[in-house]
Amino acid sequence: MNLKLVTPSASQPVSLSTVKAHLRLPSSYTAEDTMLQAYIDAAVKTAEDRTNRALMEQTWRATLDKVPSLIRINKTPLISVTSIQYYDSDGSLQTLSSDDYIVDGDGEPWRIIPAPGISFPSTQDRLNAVTITFKAGYASESLVPKNIIAGILMIVDDLWKNRGTIVTGTIVSEIPLTADKLFSTERIAWL
Repeated sequence: MNLKLVTPSASQPVSLSTVKAHLRLPSSYTAEDTMLQAYIDAAVKTAEDRTNRALMEQTWRATLDKVPSLIRINKTPLISVTSIQYYDSDGSLQTLSSDDYIVDGDGEPWRIIPAPGISFPSTQDRLNAVTITFKAGYASESLVPKNIIAGILMIVDDLWKNRGTIVTGTIVSEIPLTADKLFSTERIAWL
């Protein structure tokens, strides 16, 4: 399965004002807002990549070469399935009716199965014969797991204070990314 981001989030789960408070910067300090926002964006992308989660609402497209009897998608939390399209055996693009499948969005990863008495259709033998478009993410910042928020703040803090990959003093050492430990508690494993 291939996953592709179609529409990114319009907002981030951590605001610039939250980051400034975490870094103990006055809210009136704006000289490096652009850089701080870049650090937030990088930290959120890292968190999403490490956890297989969409943190704020996003639209994704998953493609498969054929329809299995059970489809698992490792990008949570699910908001909704927009459409399931497939190329039929004649090569015509078809859209599966939402009455023909059941979405179990409670699990992680979430899954799609045929409705009772229905079988998924045969597809043309081709790459990316099936496309599932869906929305994933948390409805608000307050619903994003606190471990993920803490990890994002740690990464931003590391980027802000160190601005490089090593710290030089009497001892040279790499900066530990303990944020990974926080993210690991919220990670969705690929099946």
